[in-house]
Amino acid sequence: MIKIPPLVAAAPGDPITSEGWNAVLDAIRLLVEDANLQRGTLTVQIRDNGNPLRGATVTAAPGSKAGGPTRGGVFVGGAVQAHQIESLPPGAYNLIVEAEGFATATRPVTMPTDGESLEVTVDLAASPAVFPVPSLLGQVLSQALATLAAAGFIVARVIDSHGADVPPGNVPADTQSLPVLAQFPLPGTRAPKDIGIFIGVAARAEATKKVSTPDIRGLSVAQAKSALEAAGLVLGTTKTVTK
Repeated sequence: MIKIPPLVAAAPGDPITSEGWNAVLDAIRLLVEDANLQRGTLTVQIRDNGNPLRGATVTAAPGSKAGGPTRGGVFVGGAVQAHQIESLPPGAYNLIVEAEGFATATRPVTMPTDGESLEVTVDLAASPAVFPVPSLLGQVLSQALATLAAAGFIVARVIDSHGADVPPGNVPADTQSLPVLAQFPLPGTRAPKDIGIFIGVAARAEATKKVSTPDIRGLSVAQAKSALEAAGLVLGTTKTVTK
């Protein structure tokens, strides 16, 4: 893009200042330099598994703010079978190739200063199909696993709120009714079906059994141990105290 120096309009008979005249000369120089600038043709071969790909969008964006305008490519058939951008000024560009069903490819290219043409080849990789992840929040674990199976997603890991793993292929009966508290990816996220879904569920409630503690005062250590074991308890550390 040519940036013309500031020019001041003058009426007939108005004197011209040296600053104004120099601005005119600078503008003429810029126009002459741009007219003499050597331009080349950028040819982009886009391939899908080695075969030419026609339905793509090719864009050459300047590599710096001082560069020229962004240019788009046109597909040329016949013996060429490639996208071309003609009369591209020399300099650095970011070449962007986009096509439906493929991952976007970006690569730097530099057009020669002598006006020579440049040919590049870009191999596009197919992007995986993505689908919305169903919401599992609030469902019991057995229902959540059925929902994922019906949608075609796989389960990577199930973990409860205590940090214990639950085998998704063999969920214990007392764990199937646990509610789902978290999931990743989040509901509605578009993802490949083989990404693997992580599920967080509540932990099973565990009741603590309570027993009555026997009175072991005045008993020997052996007698106290026997009394505690009879009540389902274990004798801990003992200490002898001399009165």
